[in-house]
Amino acid sequence: MGGGRLRFRYLDGARLSHEDVPPSHRVPLSARAVEILQEARELSDDADLVFPSPAGRMLSDSTISKLVRENGIGCVPHGMRSSFRDWAAECSDAPREVYELALAHVNSDRVEAAYRRSDLFEKRRELMQEWAEYLTQAPTAVTPSSLPARSEPSR
Repeated sequence: MGGGRLRFRYLDGARLSHEDVPPSHRVPLSARAVEILQEARELSDDADLVFPSPAGRMLSDSTISKLVRENGIGCVPHGMRSSFRDWAAECSDAPREVYELALAHVNSDRVEAAYRRSDLFEKRRELMQEWAEYLTQAPTAVTPSSLPARSEPSR
């Protein structure tokens, strides 16, 4: 993880599972993510991995899925990406290109992609902080009075 202050992490596209991930992708970190990584650094044995398996290797997809399930998190890991995408579209003011870049989605419009020189890092950092705050807020009770009124079908 290296010394110094953590603010973002470079991901090597060759190590990621999606074909459309750019060769290098900077990931802005929320304040809480930085805290978690600093705590992990204090517990680490200076391994290259932040959260290694007991054998010192990368955690497998099935191990991560098992951890999510055993901790009572009601989703699957890839569903977290989908949830972020839905939340960003429905609950944030971020433009579509910001949250698509946050997911490391490559712009398939070759002309638009040729003119895009920025990775919108600061806007993505703000979005990731909003997402972290959304995830860590106290759950609110849903009651019939808090739901929007249903409109009657027109006849």
